Amino acid sequence: YLQKEKVNGPEGSTVYYELAERTLDGTINDRIKEYVSQIVQKDVTSLEAD
Repeated sequence: YLQKEKVNGPEGSTVYYELAERTLDGTINDRIKEYVSQIVQKDVTSLEAD
């Protein structure tokens, strides 16, 4: 379950997605967190390459 938040800043609008904590089955919750962390890691790696 992702929580979406739109923020207006000096550079324009930015949309943030956060993992919302819910009472999920423990294994499902762990898989979601792992998946999101992999996406974030890929983004950081691609930024460092630039």
